[in-house]
Amino acid sequence: MALFAKKSDSVAIEVPSAKEDRALTSKVGIVAVVGFAVGVVWPRLLGVSVGPDVPGSGSKSHDSSQKIAPPPGDSAAAPAPADSAAAEEPAAEETADAVTNKQTVVVGDGKVDGCRNKKNDKLDECGKINFDKIGKARLAELERCPAVIGLEGSIALQLTLNFEKNEVVVEGEKKKSGLPSDTIRGVIQCAAKQLKGVELDKIPHTHEKYTLVYDLAFYPPGKAPPVADETKPADEAGGDTGLGRATVSWEKALVREAPEEGKVVARLPQGTKVTVVEQKGDWFKIETSKGKKGWVYRQAIGK
Repeated sequence: MALFAKKSDSVAIEVPSAKEDRALTSKVGIVAVVGFAVGVVWPRLLGVSVGPDVPGSGSKSHDSSQKIAPPPGDSAAAPAPADSAAAEEPAAEETADAVTNKQTVVVGDGKVDGCRNKKNDKLDECGKINFDKIGKARLAELERCPAVIGLEGSIALQLTLNFEKNEVVVEGEKKKSGLPSDTIRGVIQCAAKQLKGVELDKIPHTHEKYTLVYDLAFYPPGKAPPVADETKPADEAGGDTGLGRATVSWEKALVREAPEEGKVVARLPQGTKVTVVEQKGDWFKIETSKGKKGWVYRQAIGK
């Protein structure tokens, strides 16, 4: 065993003195200061980048440059108002198409076709009744009625204003229109629904019942009502002159010596042809083929 024995080297540990330790620390501090100055302070003073940018700084710089000076490609999109105007133009055309491409109904003025008193007696003269403001507005809603979809034609719709019961009754057609009976029934039902709940007691009236006739003209989608001819003569347009031929529409028209309270000089049956000579307000001076002359109320001859 003595042959293999080896003498191990001794390990010496040196402990620096306090003076030597302070000198080493001073050297490290000097190196750190110089390194900071070379690596951080000097590049910033000269504006030199010696390493990669901080994450996110590049995108901020890019955004800032876009705000200050947009690239030339963006200038092509600058005239946005023109583009928006172009976009609004088709929308306007679509609106116009939507207006014409729907069912339309034109409601004429109501005509008094008769009246009755409390005893339900039929009267010869009825006077006026101001129902058009309500009646025309409600009947205009018939364009939404399922029965008139695609309908083209005219209907003379007859109504009865019953002030005693405070209700409007839709009687039906005044004259046969030739339209399908199912369509007529549908129009009558829709009209009754639209006129339900009208407060007649708020309308000034003289008699208990009035019969009115409203001419309804229906136009299908794609067709519009004809434009009124403004150059039409006054007598053709229903002006105040009222001259021309007329037909008695009442069952019996009273002919008076003077308008309103004049003496009754004749009674003309329905269908009598007369010549209109003169007009004063709601009264027309007429002459028959047999030479009878006098004044009749305008509604008696359909005026």
